[in-house]
Amino acid sequence: MTGRVPAAAPGAAGPAPGAAVEVRGLSLCCGPVRAIAVEPDVVLLDEPASALDPVSTPAIEALMLELTARHAIVVATHDMQQAARVGDRTAFLTVAGAGEPGRLVEHDRTERILSAPSQPATEACVSGRFG
Repeated sequence: MTGRVPAAAPGAAGPAPGAAVEVRGLSLCCGPVRAIAVEPDVVLLDEPASALDPVSTPAIEALMLELTARHAIVVATHDMQQAARVGDRTAFLTVAGAGEPGRLVEHDRTERILSAPSQPATEACVSGRFG
């Protein structure tokens, strides 16, 4: 099962085992631990290291890599270097303009997306000319 699962109220049972769990902002370092406590198949991490100092970021990335042994990890990030360090596969999504729906531009192995993207919009983003 995938999708967004709302946070449980204090004392509530929480999401069912196997449900996907989204952790926004990670609540710094405690988020991944709370996310895996319910035994999800998929863990969604939104900008997992965006508010962390450079010393803590490698610890979060190491934890993400460790979790891949038991969970599928999906990370939303604007940090291309982080994507290169922790991603096996990368998808580039964008919008045509404000208020427009998002769309998938391309997806492939992370190495290929970052070194030789097939779409001009992806190349513009990973080279720093856009986004």
